[in-house]
Amino acid sequence: MRQAIAKFAHAPLECPVCHEALALDGAFLRCENHHSFSINRHGYVDLRRNARNSSHYTADFFSNRALRTRLGLYHDIEQAITKALNTCIRGIQQGSGESPEQITILDVGCGDGTVTKTVTAGLAEPSAEPVTNSANALEGSSATASDDNSDTHISAREANSAQQQVTVIGCDISADAIKEAARGGGPSLWVVGDGAHLPVRANTVNVILNVFAPAQYEDFSRVAPGGWLIKVIPAPEHMKQLRTALGLAPAGTSDALELLKNDPRMELISSIRVTQTSPLASPEERESVALMSPVSFGRLAADPEQWQSQTRELIDQMPEITTDCWVTVSKIAHAVASKSEE
Repeated sequence: MRQAIAKFAHAPLECPVCHEALALDGAFLRCENHHSFSINRHGYVDLRRNARNSSHYTADFFSNRALRTRLGLYHDIEQAITKALNTCIRGIQQGSGESPEQITILDVGCGDGTVTKTVTAGLAEPSAEPVTNSANALEGSSATASDDNSDTHISAREANSAQQQVTVIGCDISADAIKEAARGGGPSLWVVGDGAHLPVRANTVNVILNVFAPAQYEDFSRVAPGGWLIKVIPAPEHMKQLRTALGLAPAGTSDALELLKNDPRMELISSIRVTQTSPLASPEERESVALMSPVSFGRLAADPEQWQSQTRELIDQMPEITTDCWVTVSKIAHAVASKSEE
């Protein structure tokens, strides 16, 4: 059996129709109610109930996003996520008294999988920070890729020993995104799925990644009760040069941070602010950065002709771009039983 299919043999996935467990059967995932989902030859499966692609998150959008990696626009963010992920895995190991046999990491809204691959490959790097019991100050805190605590790092042997298997699942609503993520193979599982009800079985995930993507905290607590959430939220200066070029107001403070802090299912443990400014050396780089950002969606949809002329001229005056975000770590509470279940 080809590896692209065989790696789904123990995937903790559920049927999007009846929510029963899915099991590998040849080149298909099937549930006991005979709902069947074909595993694409590239190594991904579409588990949406209604297979509709976004008009914005297209193959062209994700092809422009490839530039993000080449220019290192998310380098500092990815370093901070990697450190947070190491911290969470250490917390799982310490909390259980012994290393669990299986650690499952689920990236919700993984896009083209670039961040997923980068931060999970970095599990071997000596950069984890100790878990604290109180949240850091949110305003004015900062982080750089040089922060280090080698006493608490996760080694490659620890993370991938015979006693402990790490499964990485990337899930996104866009089939174009998942197709790009699955390109080149690799051990990660790629799933087209609805973030409002993830096609993942309850209580099977240890760590959820949620990077610049909508959060469904109720479903997070279903699939990862007692686990960890690493959520990346835009901060006020994120893509500020692009917003200026498009004539948009500054981003301001995101409501997502307050929603996270106030959600009873999430216990915010720490938050660091990560800001990075990168040069854009050519018109092609500047245009690709504009086309890869959701900041541009409104202008593209409202006036595509203006985008072709005036907006391009404005963007061509953008010599650099800033990424600015909060990287947060939260403990996910165990799901509260409803009255009918009590």
